[in-house]
Parts: sequence; C-alpha cells; structure tokens
Amino acid sequence: MYVAVFAESVGAVAFRPAAQAHVPAVVGTGAALSSANSWNAATDGVVRLVGPLLGGVLLAWAGFEVLVALDVLSYLVSAVAIACTRKRSRSRDARPGLRDGLKALGEFRLARVLLPLSGVFLMANASLSALLVPFGVQRLGGITQVATVLSALGVGFLGGAVLVRWLDRIELRVTLASAQLMTAAGFVVLFSAEGLGVAMAAAVVVGTFGSVTLIAPQTALQRVAPNEVLGRIAAVFLAVAALATLVGAVAGPWLAESVSLRFAAMAAATVTGLGALVGVVTVPPVMLAANAQTNRRPVMREPSEQRRQRILAVIASRGTVKVSDLASELDVSIVTIRRDVEELAKLGKLRRGHGVARSLTPVEQPSSKRETNGAVALVVPERHAYLYETMNGARQALEEAGMRVVLHIAPQVKGAEKPIVERALAEPVQGLLIAPRWRTHEEELKDDWLADTGVPTVLMERRPAGPLRAMNSVCSDHWYGMYMAVKHLTDLGHRRIVLAARDDSPTARALRKAFKEISADLDDAITVGSSPDTGLVGILRAHRATATILHGDVDALMLVQQLTDAGIRVPRRCSVVAYDDVVAALGSIPLTAIAPPKTEVGRAAAQVLLRQLQSPGRSAERVELLPELKVRSSTERLTVS
Repeated sequence: MYVAVFAESVGAVAFRPAAQAHVPAVVGTGAALSSANSWNAATDGVVRLVGPLLGGVLLAWAGFEVLVALDVLSYLVSAVAIACTRKRSRSRDARPGLRDGLKALGEFRLARVLLPLSGVFLMANASLSALLVPFGVQRLGGITQVATVLSALGVGFLGGAVLVRWLDRIELRVTLASAQLMTAAGFVVLFSAEGLGVAMAAAVVVGTFGSVTLIAPQTALQRVAPNEVLGRIAAVFLAVAALATLVGAVAGPWLAESVSLRFAAMAAATVTGLGALVGVVTVPPVMLAANAQTNRRPVMREPSEQRRQRILAVIASRGTVKVSDLASELDVSIVTIRRDVEELAKLGKLRRGHGVARSLTPVEQPSSKRETNGAVALVVPERHAYLYETMNGARQALEEAGMRVVLHIAPQVKGAEKPIVERALAEPVQGLLIAPRWRTHEEELKDDWLADTGVPTVLMERRPAGPLRAMNSVCSDHWYGMYMAVKHLTDLGHRRIVLAARDDSPTARALRKAFKEISADLDDAITVGSSPDTGLVGILRAHRATATILHGDVDALMLVQQLTDAGIRVPRRCSVVAYDDVVAALGSIPLTAIAPPKTEVGRAAAQVLLRQLQSPGRSAERVELLPELKVRSSTERLTVS
C-alpha cells in the first residue's frame, strides 16, 4: 500500500507542473488562458466537494476493488483526453535541461518575486488550516461544525475560480495584494467567530480570495515564461509550496500549544497581510491580460493582409490545401484561418471546399516536360514577418514569369535549412531562392554548402562573405539606411544618440557595424541590446541621449510607451527612429522610420534567378537596393540641452 500511494503521489507531483505548461500550449496566452485556469480550478473545487462523498457511496455499494478499478479508469480517460489535445505550435528546438529551467527562473523578475511571496502565503495558509479543526471543536461545537466550515471553504474556492476570470484586466499586484488582504481578514473573522453562521461566511471569503491568490500568479507566469521551461519553473514553485505547507502545518500547532490558538491564528493572518503589502511594492506592474505584459516581449499580431498573402502563396503553389494544414504551417489559429479563407473566397481570390481551400486556376502537376524543367524552390525562416514580405515579392515575380513556386518554411533551429534544401532539390527544381536565418557569423561561415547546390541559387536579403562571396545575392543597403537615420537626427541637432539593436541576424550585425562607423564623430553614441531586460530608458537617461534608433519598429513602439510612462516626452525630450516600417505608422505617435525595400528585394532576387536560368554560366550578380527614410512625428529639431 505504501508503494502504491508513493507511486501515485509521484505521478501527481509530476503531473501538476506539466499540466501548467501544457494548458497555455493548447489554448494560447490570451483571454482563453484565464478561462481555462478558471475552469480547471472550478473543476478541482467540485471534485474536492463531490469526490469524498461519491467515494464513500461507491465503497459501500460496490466495494473497494471496484472503487480502485474506477479510479484507475478515470486516470486512463484523463490520459487519453490529454493525448487528444493539440498544441497551437510545436517547438522544434532542443529540450532545455533542469539547469536551463533554473536559469530561466532567475531571468524573470516576476517569477523571482512571486516564489517567496507564494511560499509565505502557503505557509501561513497551512498554519491556519491546521488550526481550523481544533478551533471548530473548541469554539464551534464539534467535528460536524468543522465539516460544515470546510464545505463553506470549498464553496468559496469555486467562487474564486469564477471571480479570477473577471479580474483579467487588473494589475497582478493589485489583484494579488487585495486577495491576500481579504484572505487575511477572512481568517481574522473566522477565528474570532462565536457562531457557525459567521464562521461559514468568513470561510466563504477565505476560500474565494485564497483561490484568487493561487490562480492569478499561475496565470501570469504561464503568460510571461517560455513554454519550454514553464514546467520546470512550475516544478520549483511546487517544491517551495510543499516545503512551505510542511513548515506551516508544523509551526501553527506548535505556536498554538506554546502560546494560544487565537495568538497563532492572528499571527498567521498578520503574516498573510504583510505579504500582501510586500507584494504591492515588489511585484512588477504586469497585467493578467495577455496584451499588457512587461516580462515577455509582446508578439505583434501579423497584419491580416500580409497573412492572407501568405495563404494565397501556399494555395497558389499547391492548388488544394487543408485549412488545418494552413493553420499549422502559418502558426495561426484555425478560427483565424477559416475567417481569412472566407474573406478571400468572397473577394474571388480562391475557392472554398469542405475543410479545404482551392486555387481558382488548376495547379499543374509535374508532367514529363516539367520533369526536366522543374520549379523554383523558395526557402524562408519560420515566423519571420520581415522575410515573408521578401518572399511575397519573389513569388509575384516568378508567377508573372510563368514559373511554379514551391514554398518551404525552415523552423527556428540551428542548421534547419540544409535538410530542407536537400529535400527540395530531390524534386525536379530549376533554381533556389533562400533567406538563411544566420543567427551568428559562425553559422554563416558553416553554410558554405550553399555555394554548391547544383542549381542556380540566389540569397535574399543576405550579403554573403567568405566561401559564399561569389554567390548571387540581393539585399538592402543597410549601411545607407543607417546613414540616413543618423544624418536625419544630426541635421536636427542631435549629437547624443543610442542605437538599440539585436545581434542575432545579419541585418542586426550590419546595422551595428554601420552605426559605429557613421557615428564616430558624435559626442556620445553607443550601441546596446534591444532585449526587454536591457533597461533602455535608464540607459538613455544615463547618457543624456536626445535621440535613439531601434532595430525593429515593434521595439520602437514599446520604447515610446515606456518613455511616456517615465515622463519623457517624445519627441520633445527624445526623438525616436525605427529601423523597419511594418507598424511604425500605427503608433499613438507615428514613428519616423527607415523602410528597407523588402518586397522589391524579393522581386529583384527572382529576376536575378530568371536571368541565370536564361543564360547558364552567366557571372554572379550582387544587387543592393536603397532603403527609404519616412519622416513622421517621432523626431523633431533639438531644442533642449
């Protein structure tokens, strides 16, 4: 029996963090996550209320063996149901280890703050729960009254599971502190009650807001932590919760025996209240809602027109595609894809079928003639909005030339392009257009196999070096783009400029190098990273910068919000230039932006490939297109020192 209980407990402990990581992978991190957690908590509350009663009835009616068999069956049904759920996206990266999980825990301020706060709350809660039985026997009249109060706690827990869904738009620290204070107040009233009615009302309050205190942090962590390490973070929280519960369960009765039961209860309630006050100060100003996070970089929604162009590109290359396959390949919910397909069908751009979308014109399958000529393979990285625009430009040019396009999406893992290109070249293809991800310069040097694909190949938005230097390539002139950004700011009188750029792409590295060269004569020009934990507002203040350039208009829009929150007016106190122009014009303050000619790069790359196909042996071409400066409201002439 001990072995069986131990095994079941191990499974339950392993299940809880895994379930916390699985839920956001299935429902996403939007409003549905709060609903899912609310339903899970409500179901748990119902089971806690009904389970013991049902178990007793089954034990008396059918016997112990049948009861165990039904319990085992329930686990199997649960396992099958979980196996049938479908993740919204599948990570193809290597699975992180425990060390990576602990490292990730340390990287998130929200997790670091919530871990001790959660432990203190659960320790105090365990102390009070342990004192509830002796209190009910001594003050309320007996074990029946204790059971009644416990039932009231269960009812409150159900109420909290519903309530937390409606608190989704309130700051986490406000929700958490308010719920802890209400829980502490409920315990004070409960352990001061002289009658069963007051005790039951207080127990409902404790259950309601105690439930909110447990569910709200879980929802916030599920939204800010990467899904790959969420299970490990949840496991650490579970271990701390178990330790805190053990300490509280021992400390409460010991303090009651050493001093008094009332003193022990008031001390635990006071600790809960103090934890709420500490949380107000230490918990970051994040929202439970998915659209107001600060610990995770928000993911900007892809413009619907761009997404629909991607849908048309896939359908044009294949003829008929399942809607479910489109949702999986484009990493979009099936509801969104269905809506897009309906709109495109109304516009006469495709035909709808039962669960499929079809091209208006039949897509010819490779015939005996095409066995020789083949098609053009187009390879771009997964979830890369910048290069998707380049892809669409290439596709349009190739289709206008009567070429068939076969699209391949490379996942976000190291070395993903090579096996995909090998599979593409196993088919009858004439040429290859590719935009490798190249997170590092070392990755670029290792991809020397691209120089020997056996078919005419053109690199898009990449400036090859080393063994690939003699390859055909078409890209934006990012040095000139940075030159225009810096010149625009210096013409306005700015001499203290900060560039915030990543270093995980060829474009980012080109921008960093160009800025260092172009800004050499400025008073104070530095380059920093653009990750959320860089603290760019503080850096701008420390360097007394009057202007900044950001690689990525999404990051630039976020910075404008952060500067406004910090009391720094844009552009009066700080001018902002975005390098990229996808959503720059949509901000509350439209951003001045450098717009690389992404679509034109794709079209030019396709034209280079067509020339190579028409004239085999032709010399390799390297084409650079100039970006454009679009001046808007986020920059102005410097008027303050």
